[in-house]
Amino acid sequence: MLHYFFTTLMVVVFVAVVWFAAFVLLRLYRGQN
Repeated sequence: MLHYFFTTLMVVVFVAVVWFAAFVLLRLYRGQN
């Protein structure tokens, strides 16, 4: 059960980081244009 918890936590953190990075890159891209 603990392994499942850590796996879920890693997936949530990974998705959050990717979404945040995409959001920042999109803002920078729109800002330059």
